[in-house]
Amino acid sequence: SGQIVGEIQNIVSFDAQNILLQEIILSNGWNWFSLNLEVDQTQYEVPIPIALNHLQSSDQDVLKGLYSFSQYTQDLGWIGSLDALALGEMYKINVSNEDTLLYSGTPVDLSDSAYDIDINQGWNWVGYLGQRPIGIADALSSLNPTPGDLFKSQTQFSVYASDQLGWLGSLNTLNEGEGYMLKTSSNNQ
Repeated sequence: SGQIVGEIQNIVSFDAQNILLQEIILSNGWNWFSLNLEVDQTQYEVPIPIALNHLQSSDQDVLKGLYSFSQYTQDLGWIGSLDALALGEMYKINVSNEDTLLYSGTPVDLSDSAYDIDINQGWNWVGYLGQRPIGIADALSSLNPTPGDLFKSQTQFSVYASDQLGWLGSLNTLNEGEGYMLKTSSNNQ
């Protein structure tokens, strides 16, 4: 950073790739998050050892998915039924110390139907796959919400009021790295 590499008589060649770094700041306690970078273009999940490699985990740390979980132990690492993090899903992690989740990969191809997020009646844990913030109305435009459907982040929420009013509440923008919960009375995709 800030240095010159090479000289006029000794040129250095750079090979730039489309690799991005996802950086998610975790506070002490529970954090909701999601991943949006492919580590391997043949997999739609990030193995826990890759996703959580840079964390300074302790025996009290717990990772939860909607149907599975893992807990960290100093001797064995992350153990439990949750061994990979699916792109497009939300997870909750309880960390004992402030930390930063870091991993690198390529942006998700949002036109790939493998990344369609199925929405079922009741509560859904939803991740955000985009690379930049997007308004809630645009992000949820493929849904057929009914009045009373609830969409929330860890600190904000919005309720679907009607076709005329749309989503009302403090949650107006979806952001990369954040996780969300959607309670709906109908099935969608």
